[in-house]
Amino acid sequence: MKKRSLVIVIIVIILLFLLVPVPRYLNDGGTVEYKALTYKISKVHRLVDNLKTEYEEGTIIEILGMEVFNNVNKKSNDNTNVNANLIDEKKKIEWNEISKNGIDEESLLKNLDTNILETISTEFQTLVNEETEEERTNPEIVITEGWTRVFKSERYKKVLNIGNAAMKPLYLIIYKSPNAGLYEYICANALYELSGYNFEWANSKEFLEKFNEQIIEDRQ
Repeated sequence: MKKRSLVIVIIVIILLFLLVPVPRYLNDGGTVEYKALTYKISKVHRLVDNLKTEYEEGTIIEILGMEVFNNVNKKSNDNTNVNANLIDEKKKIEWNEISKNGIDEESLLKNLDTNILETISTEFQTLVNEETEEERTNPEIVITEGWTRVFKSERYKKVLNIGNAAMKPLYLIIYKSPNAGLYEYICANALYELSGYNFEWANSKEFLEKFNEQIIEDRQ
């Protein structure tokens, strides 16, 4: 009896390795891969130009390394009007608070709008709570739409539409947070879009490091 139970446990473990996917978040604009040993499902959301005015979106399914489904299509970004001016706009922002010696937190606090800071914090915290609750009540949405659906939300667009004035509040949130979760990732992605920069990053901490390097490099 014990031997039979052991065999069942082993079979279950093997099936888990074969069938249960492990999510992997790509830094191409929001693609998520759900990969198991026998198959891979990619929820594609990747940028195709530096100004982020176009992106590819859809689903790719591979079984045993063979692609069996692909409906990825190119689309225009809803935030095209904002993105078209990002490179010019970022030049108007002075980031004197960032230097090789570190961050002047006192100056950063003086040079941002606290009302906008509160608005961003409220919108994004509410967004995270809403998306978390939606995943709890409708778990399949993670597969059907992916977590990057947050970037299509009205709350996210509202923050982007604030424009330059949102950049330093977003930076402060990331800088002050000890965490690198979904909330911080959303803030980092918003600042990334508003900055018009083009570099790779995997989480908010790495984003902050590379953002600082880019600011210092631009100043030279």
